[in-house]
Amino acid sequence: VELPPGKFRISRPLVIHLPDDGPFELRGRATSTLQMFGPGPAIRIEGTHFKSADPAGFSEQIWQAERMPTLQGIAIEGKHAQADGIEAVGTMQLTLSRLHIRKVRHGVRLVENNRNILFANCHIYECSGVGILYDDVNLHQSNIIGCHVSYCGGGGIVSRGGNVRNIHITGCDIEGNMSPDQDPTANILIDCRGSEYGTAE
Repeated sequence: VELPPGKFRISRPLVIHLPDDGPFELRGRATSTLQMFGPGPAIRIEGTHFKSADPAGFSEQIWQAERMPTLQGIAIEGKHAQADGIEAVGTMQLTLSRLHIRKVRHGVRLVENNRNILFANCHIYECSGVGILYDDVNLHQSNIIGCHVSYCGGGGIVSRGGNVRNIHITGCDIEGNMSPDQDPTANILIDCRGSEYGTAE
């Protein structure tokens, strides 16, 4: 799907259900903007991969319809206090690049189970919550490369609970991610309390 230049008003999540809609790419031209006027994520990507990244555990369905859902070259602006940018569940090889996400609650929220995620060249700015949130997620292998994550009141890159392995953060500008009006946080915060498996690597 190609989103042309302009501002597009939405009031409920655009749900990409990969078994029906995939393989999927949403591509814009940098001036293509989604304005989210309702609660929840502007874009929710739903897959069915709730296993590891071991090749022996994949169904053919994943490779035929669900691999590498991609969002690139678009902006998302929050126009509601509970609006989020992107939410992903059950994905394999989610790829986010050249995105501008601003004035939402959480920029990118990863829930339940995801595998092998790439973030590259994204600007996540001035969120009331967290820039990139690993929210009690089972997620192995994620790479955050060349991103700008700043001025998010709940933290820049935050992992809470879950079963998380291999968070790689390289060449990013991550600053000012805390607010005097919220609980203490950090530019990068890994909080394993309440996690059965902890966070490693």
